Amino acid sequence: MIGVPVPDTRQTAPPPPAWEPSRLPDGGLNTSRPSTARIYDHLLGGKDNFAADREAADELVATAPEVVALAVANRYFAARAAAYCATAVDQIIDLGPGLPTPPTVAGAARQVHPDISVIGVDNDPVVLAHGAALAHGARLIAGDITQPEELVRDLHPYCDFTRPVALIAAAVLHFVPGHPASLLRIWREVLAPGSLLVVSHVTGDGVPSETADKVRKVYERSAAPAVFRTEQEIAAMFAGLELVSPGLVDVQRWRPDGIARPVAGMRLLGGVGRVTRP
Repeated sequence: MIGVPVPDTRQTAPPPPAWEPSRLPDGGLNTSRPSTARIYDHLLGGKDNFAADREAADELVATAPEVVALAVANRYFAARAAAYCATAVDQIIDLGPGLPTPPTVAGAARQVHPDISVIGVDNDPVVLAHGAALAHGARLIAGDITQPEELVRDLHPYCDFTRPVALIAAAVLHFVPGHPASLLRIWREVLAPGSLLVVSHVTGDGVPSETADKVRKVYERSAAPAVFRTEQEIAAMFAGLELVSPGLVDVQRWRPDGIARPVAGMRLLGGVGRVTRP
């Protein structure tokens, strides 16, 4: 996707502080417990994972073979959405970017806008250890996406919230318990008009209950159990926003580069919403 670069009028921001293991769950790296980011990395064919992650990923594939195609489809959805955002904003916050298995949000955005600022927020020690190697110069800070007030405060020195920002939450909110829409409302309070919200989320609609139950059991062993939500619940995350065409759809169908190939079984819905008023 080719877009019109947006002039970069930001002042040079200081680099984010180095991540601190003390801020992470369990005080640091636990290789015996599966990580959602590292399971995803294995599904994408990456190498930055451990035996527990590979075992969990293999269980997912045995339960629902389509998860590999779905993981790839989500990665490309996030890249296409990031490229779209880069035509309209010059700063992106990527919640839970995971490991830099291509294509990345930062790489796709910088193909459109070479000087765009991309800051990732993650709490996986392996992801953070790769921070310096993230593609195309994206910055990375340690943070808990379930604590948006704290994140906004930490991001203030590096992100100008008086101007439009793209907030990307691709395949991450289904690892947040409770009601993610309430977390997003807090972000809405600081996002200027013209800002964009990108979300992809697993849905239980149309998925056999037995399959969903088995997938949930795999993720119960990880630090972040999976939550299947309805299309209506996912749509509520865009409440008050203007949905960008084609709206909330299966990720394969969101502005595909070629033919949108459906994946039978498990489903991820994705969409982009625009903030049109304070």
